[in-house]
Amino acid sequence: MSIEDGDIIVVTHVVVSRAEGNVVDLDEVTPSEFAENVAKQVEKDP
Repeated sequence: MSIEDGDIIVVTHVVVSRAEGNVVDLDEVTPSEFAENVAKQVEKDP
């Protein structure tokens, strides 16, 4: 398999972040009060 003219290559943000070492363990993140309020309104985790 090779890349040819007209091919489209997609690189996701996750792949780039991992390659750059920009990954954070979610257990180390504390949501702000604002994030908590928004999460309640949209019924999602903050």
